[in-house]
Order: sequence, then C-alpha cells, then structure tokens
Amino acid sequence: MKKTIALVLSLLIALLSLNACGYFIPFCDDFIPSTSLASADTTSLSSKKSPEGVSSKNSSKQNKPSSSKKQSSTSKSNNKGENYIKVEEPIVTDKDIKEPENAGKIKELVIGSRHTALKSSSYYQYSSLNSNEKSLYNLILTAIKSSRNVINFKNQTYSNTQITVVLQKVLADHPQFFYISRKYWYVRSSNSTKPTALILSYFDGKVSDEIDDNFNFTQTADRTIINEKIDKLKTAIEKILSNIPPEDSDIIKEKKIYDCVLKTIIYDVGAAKNVDNQWVTHSYDLYGAVVNKTAVCEGYAKMFQFLCYCVGINATQVIGVGNEEEHMWNAVLIENEWYQVDLTWSDVDLAWSDLTRVYDYSYFNQTTENISKDHVIDSSSLSVPTCNSTKNSFINVFAIEITDLNSPPANYENTVANIIKSGGNRIYLYVNRDGSVVGNLNFSRNYERYINNYMLNPKAEFSNYLLTQGITLLADIRKVANFYVLTFDD
Repeated sequence: MKKTIALVLSLLIALLSLNACGYFIPFCDDFIPSTSLASADTTSLSSKKSPEGVSSKNSSKQNKPSSSKKQSSTSKSNNKGENYIKVEEPIVTDKDIKEPENAGKIKELVIGSRHTALKSSSYYQYSSLNSNEKSLYNLILTAIKSSRNVINFKNQTYSNTQITVVLQKVLADHPQFFYISRKYWYVRSSNSTKPTALILSYFDGKVSDEIDDNFNFTQTADRTIINEKIDKLKTAIEKILSNIPPEDSDIIKEKKIYDCVLKTIIYDVGAAKNVDNQWVTHSYDLYGAVVNKTAVCEGYAKMFQFLCYCVGINATQVIGVGNEEEHMWNAVLIENEWYQVDLTWSDVDLAWSDLTRVYDYSYFNQTTENISKDHVIDSSSLSVPTCNSTKNSFINVFAIEITDLNSPPANYENTVANIIKSGGNRIYLYVNRDGSVVGNLNFSRNYERYINNYMLNPKAEFSNYLLTQGITLLADIRKVANFYVLTFDD
C-alpha cells in the first residue's frame, strides 16, 4: 500500500482515464501504536514530554513509545496522505447489472435517546459539496439506505474520480454504514469513457458481495447478520447516551464522549500490523469500536463522530499522516468554533496505582496550527475545517494552569466544576509554557514538593476547597505528557 509520491501521482492520473474496480485503503493500516502513536517528540505541542512507561494492563495496547525519540512503525510511508486507490481492470459491458437475488434488506440504525441528534443536512462533508456533487451524494446515499448494490448513472456524466471522492464523503459522513465494504466497481459501456454504474459491496464481518466475469453476484454478505449487528450497535449506543444528560453543555458532552471512547476501546495492534485483514475485521469501523471494543484509529474517530452526532454536535473525520504513517482523527464543532481532536493519540494507558487508565489530553480540541506540528492534514479527498480557536481547549476548560512556582494555584473553581460535571476524577495541572514561569525544569524536578505544599496539604486553600466539593485528593502524582495528574476519591 505504501507508495512514493511519484507513484501515487501516476496512479491518480491513471484514474482519470480508467473506470475500474477500486478499493478504499484504510488510513491507518500500519499505524502501530507500540512504535508510532502519540509522538514522543513532544516539543511539537507545548514542549510536552512523552510518558516514561507503559502500563502492563492491556499490554497489547502500547500507544506511545517509551523514549523521547520519535519512532514510527516498521512500514513507513513517504506520502502526504493522498487518497489511495487500487486500480484493477475496468468493467466494460453493455448489459444491465442486476441486483443480487434474495439478498434481503438492511435496516436503518435509528437511535432512541433524549437528545436531539444533528441533522444530516449539517454533516460537514455534504456541506462542502457543490449542487452537482450533492446530487451525486444523495443518489449514492439513497441507494445505500435502500440496500442496493447497483447505482446507475446512465443519465448523468460523472467521472470515476468524482464518484470516488463523493462516495468517500458519503461514507465519511455516515460512520453507521459499517457494513459497506471498501471494495467497489465502476462499470462503463463499450462506447463511453464515463461510468454508467457504480457497484457497491456489502460486508457482514466475514463475507462481502462478489461478482464474476459475467457480472453476476457469486456471493453476498448475509443481511441477517448485518441486521443483528445493527441491533447490537443500537443497544450499545443507547446505553452510552443514557449517561449523558441532554442539558449538559456541548463541551461537557464532548468530554464525556471523548472519555467514553477512550475507556471503551482497546487498540487492535494485530489489525494495525496485518493490513490484509481489513477485509475480514470490524476494527476499522463503528461496530468494532462500540460493540467489539477493539479498533484502530479509524474506529476511534468513527465512534467519537457518531456519538457527537447523537447528542447534536457536528464532527467530521480528518485523514492524513502522523509519525509518517496514514492516520485518521477528527474535527469537532463546539460553540460555533472548530477544533482538531485525536483520540487515538490521547489513549496512552500509562501505569497508575489503581491500574486504571489515564489519558493524555494534549490532542483534545487543538488548533490546526498546533496539531499540524506532528500531523500532516490531507484535504484532497475529505474537506477539513480550519481550527483557530483555543477557547475550548483542554487547558482552558479542564486543566489548572500553574503560573507561579512559589504560590498556590489560583482561579481554579470553574475548572474543578467542569471536571466534576464531565464525570472526571482526575485533576490535570499544566505548567505555563509562555515564559511567564521561570524555572520549568526546576518545577519538573520538584513538582511533588509543589503539589504536596499547595495542593495535598490539608491546610492548603486548594485542599480545603476540594473538601467543600466532596473531593479528597489521593497522594498519587503522575507526569503525563505536559501534565501533572492527581486523582481524587469522590
């Protein structure tokens, strides 16, 4: 799958003249967390340092390297995150391709909850299209909702490149279509260079739809199995949503969703290493993340996106490169401002005294500028919003900033309230990096003394305030990236 830029460009040029069977190649196939997740070259985000170790709990999931040197997985990419398409021989025929017989219908995933879900007309990829592209988008979407394999274009003049891009946007806007295989076919007539049809393939977890040389379906995914999985997915998602009050603000809802995703998923190292298994695994989709609770970066991104939809928050997928490997993360709209979020890189699973997982929130609601220091954004196939705001960054909403090494923390009441509202049980301290604090190195060497004096000391103002909120801090301090983390017993 790994190609040089030159080869990829040649391949894309070839696409313009060929109508072919194609495959969506996943964006994080070789994105192996034990060597490439959450870069340890942490000077790129507020000069943060990488964690010193990895927990033995969930030992198959090692999301960050243990050294401060940036590492990457064994299969390196020289690309900038272009849209990869595997081109095979075009299907050229003048006969009408028929739908598979007795394949059955796939039910729609309808989530019941107290929340008002985001309207599909607001989905970001759809909103980025022109009127002609929206017509194609709706044509494809209607076919999928009708469980059809064959989409005819005999009265339209779309190129296969247009169809590929719009199909990818449809799927990016609808992570609930976990049963759409990455494989698809273009069809053109003998006297045309434009596609006359697009053939989709459905996937039940083991079997996908296939056609033979006579353009007849030789096997089909079991729609009954797909419908059973939709029911399981519905039940699991509704259970998650029942723990998020509709009256919460969007930033609190987002934080609860963020933490839910991180607590749910175990990173699938095997799927990341074995790219060919993408055809027989749900680790790249919403079902794998929510029901199987194992996924690669695509699963993290799709679970976060769909849960945001369910509570009325707009979110979209972002594809590109991280640590020289293809990667997927998200952008999310909070209070009319877009932010970049990368849940996979937040899931560090560090050692903790009670063996619970702790997270690095450096990638929660980042600006485009900041995340671009260790991510390369690819906007050639999926549109990406510009993210400039820091108002709802983790540091500004959920962390306590230390601005004076010789004084107790100040202005922490709102932060503590936000932590409690979001269901958190940890306090993240952030040492100011803009130059106003002198001696950051000294603080990092003596942070336990500072925290013991100003935060854990029963006579300290901060400790007394927490008691009024029913919170007792435990004497357990950890350094996580650019944060100092305390946990509390509430």
